[in-house]
Amino acid sequence: FKLFDNKAWFFLIVFVFPIPIPYITALFQGYNFLLILELVILLWLEKEKKNDYLIGVILGLCVFTKQTVGVAFCLVSLFYLFKDYKKVVRRFLGFLIPCFVFLFYFLITGTLYSFFDMCLFGMFDFTSGNSGVYKIISDFYFWVFLLQFGYLIFRIIKNHRDIRNYYILAFSLVSIPLFDYNHVAYFSFVFLFLFIDAFNFRRKSIRFNICLFSCLFSVVWCYFVNGKTFPNLVKLDNFGYIVMYDNNYKEIKMLVDYFDKHDNTIILSENSYVVKVAADRDIDYFDLLNKGNHGYNGTEKVIKKFDEYDDTFIILNIEAYNKYNLRQQINKEVMKYVMDNYEKVGELDERYYIYYKE
Repeated sequence: FKLFDNKAWFFLIVFVFPIPIPYITALFQGYNFLLILELVILLWLEKEKKNDYLIGVILGLCVFTKQTVGVAFCLVSLFYLFKDYKKVVRRFLGFLIPCFVFLFYFLITGTLYSFFDMCLFGMFDFTSGNSGVYKIISDFYFWVFLLQFGYLIFRIIKNHRDIRNYYILAFSLVSIPLFDYNHVAYFSFVFLFLFIDAFNFRRKSIRFNICLFSCLFSVVWCYFVNGKTFPNLVKLDNFGYIVMYDNNYKEIKMLVDYFDKHDNTIILSENSYVVKVAADRDIDYFDLLNKGNHGYNGTEKVIKKFDEYDDTFIILNIEAYNKYNLRQQINKEVMKYVMDNYEKVGELDERYYIYYKE
């Protein structure tokens, strides 16, 4: 609303249209969501010509939120280098504040190498599993990204003095190299800033109409797409009441019940951390089994980690393993290692196989 005034209500309509881009994924409370918030703050600070030291602090936080995009945000400040270099210097000094704070934290906790391993060196594993020209051009969402990127370049050529275009261009790095629906959705949401800002709408009060339309559309969509069912208010053992579909509830409840009976359990799936939260268990080394998330040579590190566990059950999501996706993050090499080296002792259902490590 600081950026777009009353026109910000139009984002509500965007969130209820899941085709072709599920914009609602942009609200997932991860670091990409935080990065969008930081971008909005930066755009507002630039619009209002706020304190350059403060802008530098936000830029520093962006770098520690997502290194590639954060560094690109910093490069946007070079826009002022030949017009007012003092602005660049002040931003650089502000940028150093979070850098020194985090450096101090890493040193006293002995995690400096881990930071570089997870956030920099691990990118080699991540990109190696998601590279290749055929993989890229075969994705529908790559072409969606390319169209948006091309239009953004056109906007920059047409109006090269608008610094907001450069920030949005820098944010496009969030989609690379996956170009999947989640990461393209993050960029697409920010890309919409260009249209919302340019949209000329004079009516002062539009929120009631937009809210009514959005609620009605989302209810109809929810009902028909999900087999004419609605989500229910349910209660898991360690949660308060939450809203979810029956099939999601049954899946999580099944896994939570298994955890309650077997303390020595590892789960390999796309959503392990969600189940762990529902089961009120600590998140462990295996609960975000995505390529690049365990540092350099992460697959070997995860496999070696199994040596520390004895008399342990491993629940493997065979549905996630069998799912074919050219641009995927889940580390199937680790899952295959478990299937090849440990004994299968049962199944929870057709989606989850149980293996045992002596």
